[in-house]
Amino acid sequence: MSWLRSSLIRWVLWMACLLSFVIVRPRPPGLTFWIWAAVIVAAGLALMYGTRAEAAAERKAFEQWSERLTGLGALRDVEDDGHLYEWLDPPHWQEVFAALEAMPATARSLRSAILATHPEVL
Repeated sequence: MSWLRSSLIRWVLWMACLLSFVIVRPRPPGLTFWIWAAVIVAAGLALMYGTRAEAAAERKAFEQWSERLTGLGALRDVEDDGHLYEWLDPPHWQEVFAALEAMPATARSLRSAILATHPEVL
C-alpha cells in the first residue's frame, strides 16, 4: 500500500473519517460509536506518525547534504538565504558534488559547480 505514504492521502482519509462521523452521528453508548472513534483516532495517529517520519527524513537528508558540502571545503560564493538545499533535487546535487570533487581542492567554488551543471538555477 505505497499510496498511503502520501501525506495528502493520509489527510484526506482522516478528514473523511471525521466528516462521516459528524454526518452519521452514531449514538455514544453503542458499539458503532466506539469503533468509529477508534478508527478516527488510529487515522489521526497514523497521520501524525507519518508527518513526523517525513520531517525526520528531510532533516537527516539536509544534515547529510550540509556535511558533504562542508567536507568538500567548497567556497560558498552564492547567496544563501537558508534555502540553498532546496534549489536542486538530490540527483542534481549529486551532479554538483561530482563537479566540485573534479575541481582542485584549492579552487572549489559552489557557484562554478552549479553553473557547470545547472546554469538555469543561477
